[in-house]
Amino acid sequence: MSVEKLSPREKECLRLMLQAMRPKDIARATGLSLHTINGHLKSARRKLGTNDSLTAARIFGAHEAPQKIGGTSLSGSPPSLQAVEGNCTETTTEAGTRSPRSTYPFSTRGRPRNSLSVRWRLLWPILLLGLVALGAGMLVSGAASLSMVFLALQG
Repeated sequence: MSVEKLSPREKECLRLMLQAMRPKDIARATGLSLHTINGHLKSARRKLGTNDSLTAARIFGAHEAPQKIGGTSLSGSPPSLQAVEGNCTETTTEAGTRSPRSTYPFSTRGRPRNSLSVRWRLLWPILLLGLVALGAGMLVSGAASLSMVFLALQG
């Protein structure tokens, strides 16, 4: 894990990742291709010994903490920088406190992209399908009860 080994382009990509930009947004902002940006991020991850770009950006940000990036000091971690663990997202506020938020399978105002793990991406549709099945079962059960009451009143 050596931040000093990062190239200037890799550092620039990691700085932009800290500003909650996706690789596609970074490519647009820098005028480079998405393939080139992904290559820089992959190289930075390898040099920093991580498996994902956000963790690499955080490691780089912790190393560069005294400097300002994008008008915010990294020592307080900007609110847009989020850590995802399972189904709970923690947002670090200006005061340095962490407030948990639940993670949804769609983008929200403070989070332009979802950051769900593969497990939760698979679990959300199953949960929604279960709720739809439960609702349909309740409707069918209610209709059956009403028809029995109607038949009892007629007979």
